[in-house]
Amino acid sequence: AGWRQDHLTTLRSAVRTSPDCDLYARKLRGSLGARWCKCRDLNIATREFVREALAITTPMVRSSELQVDGQKSALLLAICQKVGASAFLGGMGGSREYLDKDELAAANMGTVRQQFSHPVYPQPGTAPFMQGLALVDVPVNSAPARAEIAMPHPPRAPHHRPPSAPRPLRSR
Repeated sequence: AGWRQDHLTTLRSAVRTSPDCDLYARKLRGSLGARWCKCRDLNIATREFVREALAITTPMVRSSELQVDGQKSALLLAICQKVGASAFLGGMGGSREYLDKDELAAANMGTVRQQFSHPVYPQPGTAPFMQGLALVDVPVNSAPARAEIAMPHPPRAPHHRPPSAPRPLRSR
């Protein structure tokens, strides 16, 4: 499809002055040039490209592989228990609306809320920094600061953690 070449051309143009453009061009061409049956497969390939580029080694597992049941908080709790978590790390989106912290606390599961602060890193050109670009912008343009961008500081203290629950682990 033409969209693949269009995306590759756009990305190449946007990062052509980046010091690591050539390093990542082949990998991006492989990911974007492949014929994906499902959008999620392209998303997974892109995520893995970025994880490798930023040296993020935190183990990942898809919830569909865990054979857990439930809805909303019960499902999140089941997933956390299945992977041996001591706390649920909630994003800035949907779970804020339905997460029942008391249900997690009753199961001795802590909760931590993500507090994302967009990193600022070098981008090509003379325009002011533009945040929220494609995920691949970070590794391609941020060679000197990659490690700091990937894990700038330890997670913030949990909003709620039962006294007997261990602190959430931070790993790379």
